[in-house]
Amino acid sequence: MLKVLIVDDEEYVRDFLGRMFRRRGCEVFLAADGEQCLAIHRKNPADCIFLDIHLPGKDGMSVFREIKPFKGATKIFFITGEDNPLIRKQAESMGADGYFLKPLDTAQIIGLLEGLQN
Repeated sequence: MLKVLIVDDEEYVRDFLGRMFRRRGCEVFLAADGEQCLAIHRKNPADCIFLDIHLPGKDGMSVFREIKPFKGATKIFFITGEDNPLIRKQAESMGADGYFLKPLDTAQIIGLLEGLQN
């Protein structure tokens, strides 16, 4: 079973993605900020993380930097409402596995999920 960690300060985004992934047989973990993300991932390493860039406290980029040394096979996808080419380029250069803009394209995320499950 694929373990998915969704990190977003907007509850409706967490709930929406959580329901979508659970319906497709994933084990889902939810975090509202960077510290929760790190705590959950240390206890229960996820196969993939959907990580908002703009979070209260530690932002998504800082969280990524902390996870990166021990991320192993974990895939990390940034999600953001800001279409900023500089941030996208930074995410790519850091080694992120993907970058999704809000509002999220459900078909694109389902396609990605199906690829991870195979």
